[in-house]
Amino acid sequence: MMTLLRRLRYLFRQREIEAEMAEEIEAHRLMAEERERRGGAGARDAAATSRRVMGNITLAREDARAAWISPWVESAWQDVT
Repeated sequence: MMTLLRRLRYLFRQREIEAEMAEEIEAHRLMAEERERRGGAGARDAAATSRRVMGNITLAREDARAAWISPWVESAWQDVT
C-alpha cells in the first residue's frame, strides 16, 4: 500500500521530486569532487574525475525515477495530462 501511495505522490509532485533528485545527485558529485581536491587534484581535474566517477547522470536520474514509479505508469500519466 505504501508503494502505491509513494507512486501516486510522485505523479502529482513530479517536477518537485525531479528537482530534488537532480539536487541530490549534484550534491554527491560535489562531494566526489571535494574528495579529489583533498587528495591533491586541481580544480579542473577534480571536476572531471567526479563527473567520470558519477557516470551518466541522466541514466542515474532514470534509475532513481524507476525506483519511484514504473515507466509504463509514467507514460500513461503523460498521456492523460
